[in-house]
Amino acid sequence: MTFPCRTASCPRPTPPAADSCAARPRAGVPGGKVQAAAEVLDRAVAHADEHVIKFTDTAAEVHTRTGHPDALAAALRAAGLIPPAPWSPSVP
Repeated sequence: MTFPCRTASCPRPTPPAADSCAARPRAGVPGGKVQAAAEVLDRAVAHADEHVIKFTDTAAEVHTRTGHPDALAAALRAAGLIPPAPWSPSVP
């Protein structure tokens, strides 16, 4: 994936400014607020699907390295799209 340069003299593509999307509400996140990485990991473990747990673990690592809230928002969205494991405490 490449991003457009901000100036014609820029020799390499650069990502868009982080502040351009940081103020927008996060899709799939209640109230539009991204939760702490530990809280999102706890939700993934409660979900009990191995794919959700692995995806959330990777997203938490990305969030820790970059500070970008979209990583955690994506993990929450994935957990909402994938059905919980049958043995999950969140399954009635």
